[in-house]
Amino acid sequence: MAKILDILKKRPLMLDGAMGTTLMAKNYGPEIFGAHPGCFDYLVRSAPEVISEIHSAFLENGAEIIETDSFSAVPRLLAEHSLAGECEKLNEEAVLLAKKAAAFYTEKTGIPRFVSASIGPGDKLPSLGQISYKELYEGYRCQIAGLISGGADMLQIETAQDLLQIKAAVAAAHAEQKAGHEVPIYVSVTLEKNGTLLTGSPIAAVVSALWPLGIDILGFNCGNGPEALSPYLAELAAIWPGYIGFYPNAGLPQTTPSGLLYPESPAEMGTHIAEIMQKIPLSIVGGCCGTSPQHIAAINQAIKGQNRPEFARPAPPVMLSSLYGALDIERAEKPIMIAERTNATGSKAFRKTLLSGKLDDSLAILLDQEQKGAHAIDLSVAYAGLDEEALLKELTQRANKSSRLPLVLDSTSPKALEEALMLYSGRALINSINLEDGGQKAKAILKLAQKYGAMVIALTIDEAGMAKKAAEKLDIARRLITLAKAEGVPEEAIFIDFLTFTLASGEESLKTSAMETLEAIKGLHEICPKAHTVLGLSNISFGLSAKSRPILNSVFLYEAKKAGLAAAIVNPAQILPLKKLPEEAKKIALNLIYNRAEDGDPLELFIKLFSDIELAAKDEPLTLSPAESVKLAILRGREDLLKALPDLLAEKPAEAILSDILLPAMAEVGEKMGQGKIELPFVLKSAEVMSKATKLLEPHFAAAGGEPSGPKVILATVRGDVHDIGKNLVKMILQNNGIKVIDLGIKVPIERILEVAKAEKPAAIGLSGLLVSSAMAMIDYVKAFKEAGLTIPVLVGGAALTPDFTEETLAPAYPGGKVFYCKDAFDDLRYIKS
Repeated sequence: MAKILDILKKRPLMLDGAMGTTLMAKNYGPEIFGAHPGCFDYLVRSAPEVISEIHSAFLENGAEIIETDSFSAVPRLLAEHSLAGECEKLNEEAVLLAKKAAAFYTEKTGIPRFVSASIGPGDKLPSLGQISYKELYEGYRCQIAGLISGGADMLQIETAQDLLQIKAAVAAAHAEQKAGHEVPIYVSVTLEKNGTLLTGSPIAAVVSALWPLGIDILGFNCGNGPEALSPYLAELAAIWPGYIGFYPNAGLPQTTPSGLLYPESPAEMGTHIAEIMQKIPLSIVGGCCGTSPQHIAAINQAIKGQNRPEFARPAPPVMLSSLYGALDIERAEKPIMIAERTNATGSKAFRKTLLSGKLDDSLAILLDQEQKGAHAIDLSVAYAGLDEEALLKELTQRANKSSRLPLVLDSTSPKALEEALMLYSGRALINSINLEDGGQKAKAILKLAQKYGAMVIALTIDEAGMAKKAAEKLDIARRLITLAKAEGVPEEAIFIDFLTFTLASGEESLKTSAMETLEAIKGLHEICPKAHTVLGLSNISFGLSAKSRPILNSVFLYEAKKAGLAAAIVNPAQILPLKKLPEEAKKIALNLIYNRAEDGDPLELFIKLFSDIELAAKDEPLTLSPAESVKLAILRGREDLLKALPDLLAEKPAEAILSDILLPAMAEVGEKMGQGKIELPFVLKSAEVMSKATKLLEPHFAAAGGEPSGPKVILATVRGDVHDIGKNLVKMILQNNGIKVIDLGIKVPIERILEVAKAEKPAAIGLSGLLVSSAMAMIDYVKAFKEAGLTIPVLVGGAALTPDFTEETLAPAYPGGKVFYCKDAFDDLRYIKS
C-alpha cells in the first residue's frame, strides 16, 4: 500500500480545502449538532453525512489528502460540551469517516487517497503560562490515541501559534506511534503579518526548535493568502531540509454585511500557488479558510504536469534558540559567548538573590547579560540549601517569556532538567554530562535531550577522573559522542568541554594544562568534525587577583579561538580586546599559558606585574535617576527597577508619577506593539509591571485624597467563542490605566451583558471574538443592544473583524449608539479616554 512519504519523494500531494468555512457556507441549522450545540467535532457523530459530503466534494475535485473533522477534539475543549470522556472515541470516528470516503475514491480513480488527522492549537498559549505543557501533552495523547486507532495516515498539527504547544503535540505524537507502523508528522504554523508566530517566534526559531523533534513536514497555513506568505516560504526553504507544506487562505478575509468574504477566486489562487511552486520546493499544497472544492480543483489543474526545477535542499540546521530568536552555531562569529553570571556557585550576587527568594532580582541579572554582549545564558541554581528543581523550573519559565537569548540549562539532575525543558519553547543547551559513573546518568540526560530536542555539553571526565592530557581528552570525547549518537543525539548537537584548569596554583602537573586543552580543541575536528567545543573559560585564572583575571581570560580566549573553540562560558563584560591590553601583560600571559620560562617563572612574573598595575576591567554601573528607572521598568518589563519608586515618591506625588511617567511609558509600549517592534509576551510583561507599580502607588493616592478613578467598562467574548487572549490583554491595559473592568468571561450570552449593563451603567461595552462566526454574532449583539434601548458606546475587536465591517455593518445596526473598531488594546484605551 502506498504511503505519503513514498509519494512525496517523487511528486507533490494535493491537500483538501477548508472544513470550517465550507460548513458555515452551507448555513446548516443548529439541529445538526444534536445535543451539543456548536461542537463541530461532534458532527462526525451527530451529522456524519454532512462531513462525508464535504470530504467527497474535495476528493471529487482532486484532493489526495483529506483532513479529519477533529480540529478541537481534545478533552479540555470537549469538556465545554460535556464530551471530555468521548475524546478518544470521537477522534477515532473522525478518522474512520474520512477513511471511508478516501477508500471509495481510491478505488474509483486508482489514485491513492489519504487521511490526515487534524490537531488544532487550542485556545491557550503555554509559552505565556496560560496552560501547562503537561496538561497539553496529556490532552494531545488522548486525541492522538483515537486518531491512530482509527488508522490515520498522517498527524497534522496545524494552525500552530506557540512553539511550546507544538512541542507538546509532537511529543504526544511520538508517544502514541505504533512501532513498525509510524505515520508522518506534519506541523503547520500560522504567521502574523510581520512573519512571526503569535508568541513572537521568527521562522528561524521555529526551524531550530522543531528540526530536532523528528517531524517530517513543516509549513504554513491560514493567516493570509498565497502571495502575502510567499516571501516567508522562501525564508523557510532556505533553512528547512525536510518537506514543506502550504495551504493558505483564499486571501485576507473581508467582513461584509452578508458574511465573511475571501477575495481570491479559484483561478487566482491556482495561478499564485503554481507560480510559487516554480520557486519553492513545496511538497503538499491545498487551502485553508475560504477555499472551496472549486479552489482545490483550480490549484490541482494549475500544478498538474508542471515542470518544476530541481531544488537544492539546505543542510540540517545547527541552532540554539529562544522563543524570540535563533543562534546559528555554524554561522555565528566565534567564540559564542555564554554568559556565566546566573550561576549560583560562581556568582555571589546571583546566589544572594536565590537564597533571599528575590527571583525578580535573579531574573534581572539574567536579562542584564543580554546588554553585555552575551549570545546565550547559562542558568545554574544548584547550591546547598536551595531547591534546585523548583528554582530551575521557575526561572526557566520566567526567562522563557522574558529573554531573547537561548538558555543553557546547567544541571546534572535529570529530574530538574526535564521540568525545565517542559517549560522552554526554544532549543536549549544542557550543561552537562560526563562518564564519571560509566555513563549511566549521561544516558538518562541524553534521553531527555533526544526527547526535547536539546543540545548537550559533554565534559571529558571518565571513571578515572578529569582528563589532563590531550590524548586522554580526545579519547573520552570520542566515547561521549558515540554514547550520544546511540541515544539518538546527533554529533552536531554535542559540545565537548575539554576542561580548563587554573594556572594560579603553581602545581607542576597543571603548568601545561592550558596547552593540553588547546591541543585537544585542535584535534577534535579530526576525529569528530561535526561536534563543537566549549570551555568554562574563567577557570583558567581562578585564584588570581580580580585585576589580573580579565587579562589572562582574554588572552586565553584568543588562543582558544585560534585553536577552533566554538563557545566559551564567561562573563562577556570581563573580556577585553587584545589591542587594549598592555604588550607586557599580553606577553607574560602567553608565557603562562604556554609554560615558557625563559624570563623566569611565568606565574610569579604575572602575579608581580599585577601587584603594580591597576586595570579597570569592570564596566561602570549605569546610574539612573529614580524617574528613569521607573520608566525603564515599564518599557523593559523589569519589575526589579521599581525599587526606585520610594525615592521617586520623595520627589513627586503619586498622581504625577502615574500621569507623567507610567502612562506615557505604557503608551510607548503600545506604539511599539503597533509598529511590530515588540512581541506580545513583552507587552504582557510590561503590563504586569505597570500593574505592580500602580498597586505600590495606591496607598499614596489614598493619602493624597483618593485613589484615581476612571470609567467603568464591560468586557465579554461573544457566544460560541472560547478565545480570550485578546480580551485579557485589553483588561490588563485598561486596569493599569485606572479604568474599572467588569470581565464577564467567554461565550457570554446577550442577555447577561444587558443585565450587567443596566445594573452597572458602564461607559462602554467591549465585545471580543477571534472566530469568523464571532464577527457575525456581533451583529445580533448590537441589534439586541438597540432593541433594549442602550446607547452605550460599543468597542469591538478580534481577528475576523475589520474597520469596514464595523463601519458598514455593525454601526448601522446600532443607530442609537456608536461602534468603534479596535485593532489592539491600546485602541480601546484611546477611545475610552476620548
